[in-house]
Amino acid sequence: MNVRPFHVLLVEDSLTDATIIRESLDFGPRPVNVTVTRSLAEARATLRDFTPCLAIVDLFLPDGRGIDLLPNGQEEIDFPTIIMTGHGDVEAAIEAMKGGAIDYVTKSPEALVAMPRTVERVLREWDHIAERKKAEQALQAANRQLQNIIEFLPDATFVTDRENRVIAWNRAMEEMTGVPKEELLGRGNYDYAFAFYKTRRPLLIDLLDKPDPEIESTYDQFKREGRTLYAEGFVPNLHNGKGAYLWIKASPLLDEQGNRTGSVESIRDLTERKQAEEELLKANRELDAFVYTVSHDLRSPLTPIIGFADLLIDNAQDRLSANDVECLENISRSGKRMITLMEDLLALARVGQVEFPDDPVDSGAVVNEVVSSLAGQLVQAGVSVNLDSLPSLRIPKSLLVQVFDNLIGNAFRYGCKPGDVIEVGGERKGDKVRFFVRDHGPGIPDAERDRIFEVFYRGMTGKAKDGTGIGLATVRKIARLFGGQAWIDETPGGGSTFRVELVDAPSAPSGH
Repeated sequence: MNVRPFHVLLVEDSLTDATIIRESLDFGPRPVNVTVTRSLAEARATLRDFTPCLAIVDLFLPDGRGIDLLPNGQEEIDFPTIIMTGHGDVEAAIEAMKGGAIDYVTKSPEALVAMPRTVERVLREWDHIAERKKAEQALQAANRQLQNIIEFLPDATFVTDRENRVIAWNRAMEEMTGVPKEELLGRGNYDYAFAFYKTRRPLLIDLLDKPDPEIESTYDQFKREGRTLYAEGFVPNLHNGKGAYLWIKASPLLDEQGNRTGSVESIRDLTERKQAEEELLKANRELDAFVYTVSHDLRSPLTPIIGFADLLIDNAQDRLSANDVECLENISRSGKRMITLMEDLLALARVGQVEFPDDPVDSGAVVNEVVSSLAGQLVQAGVSVNLDSLPSLRIPKSLLVQVFDNLIGNAFRYGCKPGDVIEVGGERKGDKVRFFVRDHGPGIPDAERDRIFEVFYRGMTGKAKDGTGIGLATVRKIARLFGGQAWIDETPGGGSTFRVELVDAPSAPSGH
């Protein structure tokens, strides 16, 4: 196999020394082509024509010093260099190494004969240097890419190093605070806090390693998940003193060994969303108050209307025609249907106007209570209820009663025939609790499933039976109140499975 020769440039004015070095290299571990020059000028002319794999240069030459061939730190050299001299000059050795030489040897017969070993050692060191440079270049490229990613993140973001000095402050952060990155890069000592609070103080990013209950209490919400911190709060100094409600996340930056190399904090302005939520809550409260008032006021005159209609039927039936009695029965029946509607509207309006329990509520006991209250209707319909184990949760009992009363009542009225069984079950996944009420009736068409939880909507299955179309809307409102949702799936083999998901929280949901 042909091995490509290794090309060496030898700059040596002594013919004897040059001959010894050339002959010693010929006996080395690799084929070598040696080009010999005897002065700086000749060496420079040679280097214009080709780049050697290695250079061996005498320190003292007729027209100058050999280290003058080195770039002296102004630029990178393209090949490894060994400097030689007949004098043990330490200062010259240091200067040569600073200039870019890989090794320095003092001329002696032993050193010249051992030159192949010196060359091999220098080449290994050169390879290590090349690998380090390649790794450094890759790291620099990765850092530039990371800086570019951080720069154009939509969330306001800044990064600190191990000494808590700012090393990145992106455009979104500049726009949020009005502080350009040039004023903060390289700064520490809580200088970045001035952009938010006009004073030095720890931010969320500083609580990663140094928890501070006093600072933590200044946020409306604060949560630690593993090594990541989350917080929400109002910062009054942003937006020219108008302030902003912020969502904040802080995380450590770790190396491959899990050691912290820095930290990153991302901030999102929730002001507009918070204002929209507050306006929506206000509108919902006003709507609930309106529904409550209207329902209550309409209910009052209905009671005497129904009462007088029933009184006439009971006391004057023998003096009235059959048509008159039917009209009175229609008045009484319509009035009672209206009262049922008013009561459902009142229940819907009251959702959210409750106190939240400190202790978990036994949802299984709630279902048993609901089943007992519906026992007469269930027996009349010939339907039974099968109850699996249910998780407890911190939801007001009155709301759980409404959920199961509506779903179980809905199942046996619209989804069951005599002999059917309604299945009730549930499970917990973390802080979420999911209940289901399953029937095996005719089911609900796909086209109606998206609307079945709307107020007053009644599908084709329910139009032939009594109802107000408010029960399922109440279920969905309760689910949303607790950060969850309500939906319907098809029961395998036919029928409907209503599902309700609720977030079990130790305190009242946000906004209450």
